[in-house]
Amino acid sequence: AAAGLIAVNASVAKSLNGRRPIGPYELSSVQEGSTFFDNYEFYDGPDSLGSAGYNDYVSKKRATELNIANITKEDGETFIYMSSAPTEKGPRES
Repeated sequence: AAAGLIAVNASVAKSLNGRRPIGPYELSSVQEGSTFFDNYEFYDGPDSLGSAGYNDYVSKKRATELNIANITKEDGETFIYMSSAPTEKGPRES
């Protein structure tokens, strides 16, 4: 975000309860609900050598198919879930 602007996810926005942050900040965007993942780019490719290639990052479409990136409503609240999926061949899909 630009200097003096902050982005807040839905949980933080809800916890502010109508209060404004102290300082020269202004809410620039709220990322929530069914469009939450629209605010992010998914890297699709192998992991760095830091994890010895243990993870294989996947596209948004693939992450949704594997149900490792999903948005769920429970009791009127929205929850964002992200995880990884083991594979038989080697690196897990994350």
